[in-house]
Amino acid sequence: MKPRHLLAAAAAALLVAAPADALVKTGVTLGMNFASLGDVEVTDQETTYESRTGWHAGVFAAGDLGPVGARAGLLYVDAGSLFEGLADAPGLPDDFDDDFRVRYLSLPVDFQWRFVLPPIRPYLLAGPEFRFDLTSDDAFDENMKGATVAANIGVGLEAGLPLLGVTVTPEIRYVFDLQGITEETLSIGGADFDTDGAYEGSAWQLRLHVGF
Repeated sequence: MKPRHLLAAAAAALLVAAPADALVKTGVTLGMNFASLGDVEVTDQETTYESRTGWHAGVFAAGDLGPVGARAGLLYVDAGSLFEGLADAPGLPDDFDDDFRVRYLSLPVDFQWRFVLPPIRPYLLAGPEFRFDLTSDDAFDENMKGATVAANIGVGLEAGLPLLGVTVTPEIRYVFDLQGITEETLSIGGADFDTDGAYEGSAWQLRLHVGF
């Protein structure tokens, strides 16, 4: 198992091992990503990328103290073929396939500030997100950083469904990279290609939490 996969497993174990009495609510999460990469020069040519659609799903645990809340998640994220277009950069091998999908394990920690308006509770959120790369493309895999940190900001609306015994929480959020998801020198087809910085990823996300 690769080191980054060990890190991901350890992080997941820590989340599961959190004290049960500290968790008020648990549930499932699912949503859509609309992600893109920032422009980076590769071999003196700027590369640009369009937004790609992906998805994410996982679980969460949350607790709150009145208007303030905290929530930790464990999500599998398929960000889509973010690097599609890289193959057009000069010098890259003709057989390089840039259509691979970027995937990672995400551990967001959200802090929420709620407005109490029963029976619904709108809120603002912000917090860090820890990512562990799961991209499996052989030609590009080693260029991805194993672990990175991002940040989230967003808004949501929590509504209870008493007859079903669940809460439904739709959100819109923006996540932005704080470190870059790649190394600053790309190794493709046995050759190294200098860039003017690491690729950074950002995304708008539509997310739904269902709490039990």
